[in-house]
Amino acid sequence: MRAASSFPWTTNSKRLSKDIPDTAIEGAGYVQDCDISQCEGADVNYYLQATLREIPIRGSRNIETTPPGTYPNLLKAHPISESDVVFLTRHFEAMPDAPNSPFAPDSFGGNGTGGILGPALIMLPGQSVNIFVKNVIKP
Repeated sequence: MRAASSFPWTTNSKRLSKDIPDTAIEGAGYVQDCDISQCEGADVNYYLQATLREIPIRGSRNIETTPPGTYPNLLKAHPISESDVVFLTRHFEAMPDAPNSPFAPDSFGGNGTGGILGPALIMLPGQSVNIFVKNVIKP
């Protein structure tokens, strides 16, 4: 007896994917231990780094917890924190001093150093693209 898949759409996707032609370009994809100079020669070249960033949630100190009256001794709601909540997350941004192609304006994320959006890469249909990503997150 064969067990039914808990996620039937994954089984169906695997079956259907056999009919999709492989569009991989020779030499494209993940390259372990590559040198930054290997990210040259495309129409568009970006050099990014994965970092840790603290992102403040502005105004989160005003979010109240349990509504008053939920518990007998709770006469008023309390804020979730005395200050705005800050979360730590992985973030991508432009590598400093790298010969990056132009980024979109800061309002769209810019080079990723000024906000939560991360870098906004620009390319046109049909252009070749190299993206070099370095992990600078310390364990």
